[in-house]
Amino acid sequence: LLVQSFTRLTTAGTGLQPDHVLTLHLQLPSTLDAGEAVTYHTTLVHQLEALPGVRCAAVIDRLPLSNSNNSSNFVPDSRPDLSVLQGPNAHEEVVTPGYFAVMGIPQINGRNFNDADRDTTVSVVIVNRTMANRYWPGGAAIGHTIRMGLEGRKQYTVVGVVGDVHYAGADEAPGSEVYFPMRRAFSSTDVAIQTVGNPGVMAQEVIRTVGAIDPSVAVTRVMTMRAMMARHYSFNSLLADVLAVFALIALVIATSGIYGVVSYGVAQRTQEIGVRMALGAKYHTMVRMILVDGARMAAIGIVLGLAGAWFTGKTLAFLLYGVAPRDPVTLILVALVLGAVALAASYFPARRAGRVEPVVALRYE
Repeated sequence: LLVQSFTRLTTAGTGLQPDHVLTLHLQLPSTLDAGEAVTYHTTLVHQLEALPGVRCAAVIDRLPLSNSNNSSNFVPDSRPDLSVLQGPNAHEEVVTPGYFAVMGIPQINGRNFNDADRDTTVSVVIVNRTMANRYWPGGAAIGHTIRMGLEGRKQYTVVGVVGDVHYAGADEAPGSEVYFPMRRAFSSTDVAIQTVGNPGVMAQEVIRTVGAIDPSVAVTRVMTMRAMMARHYSFNSLLADVLAVFALIALVIATSGIYGVVSYGVAQRTQEIGVRMALGAKYHTMVRMILVDGARMAAIGIVLGLAGAWFTGKTLAFLLYGVAPRDPVTLILVALVLGAVALAASYFPARRAGRVEPVVALRYE
């Protein structure tokens, strides 16, 4: 169940298109004010997009799957009775206009950010589909407002709706997300670049471009979005590998146990087998008898194992994704595999029993 869960987790959609995306984490000088930071990010995006092999580029305060927890309470105009402290919570991201195109996040309604939105007198936001559907009838959020900040004094107008993104991973359902235009200074930011070909080959050229604009900006992490996703799921991968090893060890122990018990049972019945052979029992009859005994033993174990898995499966529910703790298909497939292994473990003792010479068997003690 856990191996199957990990496989589904790593192939599940996150609302992003991570292919051909290179990411960088930038450590910015503390001396940059808001205006200088906006100018720097604008220049950076333009120069990166001018590089051969780059489709588009964008800046964001924190990329998805980077364990960021930027969130705030808000009050939608559909619930004016609420205070900010009573209001629901939304994940916050600050982005440049090209971010949605770089990450393959679809524009569902309204418009993207533009250069005019960098004016601090304009208060606009873009929200995700989940938030729009949750707080406005039919998801018609365009033109509506939300209040945020101290005592809800800051009001923002929704100008666009985009697709949902699983910022914490595919195993967590998307919640409300609010995007702000990039127009203030940050101590660090992330850059996302969509390339034509393999994003990894663009890394050195991108780093040189960053250094040419401002040598005081430090690049502290360069990796593809695919690599970032793999790092995010590294614990799940390790857990699946460890459990797969233990499962294999358990299978070997079970197979050895069945083989040993069946072999011992055959040895205990050597005289009986000799009598049967002396009275005309055929080779195939003896093999079938031993195989049936092994299958009966395995069937009892499988029934008990399935019962145990059925009643204790819920203890794994918090570790599973995309598969039920009592998934019947998985349990049936495992039972069939173990049944086949049990028959294989019974086969060699059965062959040995069928070839016992009657005289030798009758003299066996």
